[in-house]
Amino acid sequence: MYKYIYIEKPLAQSMADCDKMANIIERNNVSVAVGFYNDFLILTKNLDEIAKEHGMGKLLKISSQGGALCLSTNGAHFIDLASVLFKSRPKEVLGKVNTTIKNPRGMDYLIYDGLGYVTYENDKELLLSFNNRSLNSPEMVLHFEYGYIEASHDSEYLRVMGFKSNSKDRPKYRCDRPVELARINNNNDFNKLFDRIFYNLLNGGVYCSIDRAMQDMQVLLSILISDKIGRRLELPIRSDNYYYHEKFPIT
Repeated sequence: MYKYIYIEKPLAQSMADCDKMANIIERNNVSVAVGFYNDFLILTKNLDEIAKEHGMGKLLKISSQGGALCLSTNGAHFIDLASVLFKSRPKEVLGKVNTTIKNPRGMDYLIYDGLGYVTYENDKELLLSFNNRSLNSPEMVLHFEYGYIEASHDSEYLRVMGFKSNSKDRPKYRCDRPVELARINNNNDFNKLFDRIFYNLLNGGVYCSIDRAMQDMQVLLSILISDKIGRRLELPIRSDNYYYHEKFPIT
């Protein structure tokens, strides 16, 4: 008998509870999909082709910064995007967090802004920086060796910035300002993205597994723990960490 479960993110409010959930899933041989849709975005499906076509080199860094977003509610999706695109494990986390706004999902929850900085294996980086006193939508940028892609979730198109491959002015040993090379449609139907998660769960396709979601939770909770201890935190968080059992009011 097959068992299928869909779990909305975040998995839980503490790393201890996340581990308990993962152990239950493993013992009962359950197929679990977690509510991250990054596998199906126009950006992720076409990124390798875009980078190759425009000679952008390796993806080095993902950054999202600006106004009103929550480091947990929204930031978790950027953390998962890094898991999808980097294909490497997080190593260290630094967090500086503010909790000045109540979350409309419940009086027991908070909305977090501030800073989350994560380093990954293979010299990759994720930077999240939000300020909820601003009403500006944050931007998202993917930084490559030779250029970047502006890929904000609410933009109608992806803006590819780089250097023309056959240009004598393409920098080799110095920095320079990229120029616009292309604009690509970015109209994702988010309702259909979630439909794809359910379809793939039942039919053996790609979706966010419990293992990937556990890595995402390590990063998200580490940002909050790092803020508590006032220093960077090495991953993974294990049971000997003082804050392993602490529940953070996240959604």
